[in-house]
Amino acid sequence: MLYDPYKCQCASHASAPKNMMLQCSDASVHHLKFAHFGDYKDKIRTSRIIKNGSTRSMVHCAQLCSGIEACVSFFHNKNTRHCSLHDVIFFSPDDGTDSPGMKYYVYNEERCSFSDDFAYSRTTGVCLKISYADMYKNYPNSKKYCEVRNLRLAVIDSQDKYQYTVSTIRQSSRYPANRNYYIGLTDLKNEGQFVWIDGTNATWTNWRFNRPKMDKTRNCVILAGNNYYKSKLKFVDKECKINPFRWICEKVLK
Repeated sequence: MLYDPYKCQCASHASAPKNMMLQCSDASVHHLKFAHFGDYKDKIRTSRIIKNGSTRSMVHCAQLCSGIEACVSFFHNKNTRHCSLHDVIFFSPDDGTDSPGMKYYVYNEERCSFSDDFAYSRTTGVCLKISYADMYKNYPNSKKYCEVRNLRLAVIDSQDKYQYTVSTIRQSSRYPANRNYYIGLTDLKNEGQFVWIDGTNATWTNWRFNRPKMDKTRNCVILAGNNYYKSKLKFVDKECKINPFRWICEKVLK
């Protein structure tokens, strides 16, 4: 059970303190930075669950999600009071299972809104925009695509960032895991010395076995997922100008 009697009770208790009644108002959902993802109406997902159970209200469900840093979205049904908290944002309503009365809410960081196709992680502060249309670009054009939108190719320089990125890809069919995605890591300046697009040295990586290759033509890194790489989404070095793939942009929020 998720219900906590010391948190928002939102029922019609006349004796409830005024500050609690304010806390439980509809406005508090906005204050908690959650927004309704309308395309997910009457749908639910049962993967990447942090907690689930019964709550007194949708606002209470939002409060519980807000209190867990890893939580970025939740499903709530006002009729059954079901509440489930999730650690990724689901971008593909067609992936959901029918569940009448269910609504979906996403943590909506103003500068990194899911309505603009950004995926925000509260844990790392990373703000990603993953390409999903059937467009493919080489590394220079992927880099340019991000830059003209005041973004950059993604700096995936920690296990937490990597896990959030890969989990987001795997949980929405709009981002096939059996594709390759450029990220902002190269050794263009010095062979074998991989540097992120923000100028920092790559101290954390997740290379595929036997990578990187000591090959002066392979200077740009992808998350490798196509059939050859069996959707593993590990780091692989590729030739920059020859290979057109999808890409992952990042918005710098700091």
